[in-house]
Amino acid sequence: MSEMQPDFDLTFLDYKGPSGAVKAPLEDAGEAAEVLDAYSKAVVEVVANVGPAVAHVGIKRAVSRIGPGPYEGEGAASGVIITPDGYMVTNSHVVRAAEAIDIGFADG
Repeated sequence: MSEMQPDFDLTFLDYKGPSGAVKAPLEDAGEAAEVLDAYSKAVVEVVANVGPAVAHVGIKRAVSRIGPGPYEGEGAASGVIITPDGYMVTNSHVVRAAEAIDIGFADG
């Protein structure tokens, strides 16, 4: 069975290895694919580990417009839980003047 060739072309620049020594660019497509696969696995692992700490922040606030009646604006952003007891941080402009804040997590 022949080795499958990736359907992309990569050029890597010199980089420093764990020992600090400068390594040459990867020229072999198979080696490059292995590096990308390892990177992809690392990203997936990080997301799996920190994902539960990321929250959806939904807000509602009064918005003034020309014309009759009160208007309600909605917005969405994200927040991150930073302590075991649930202290969350988000940007101040997200929640400033919010009349209602709804927090949601990927697991419901």
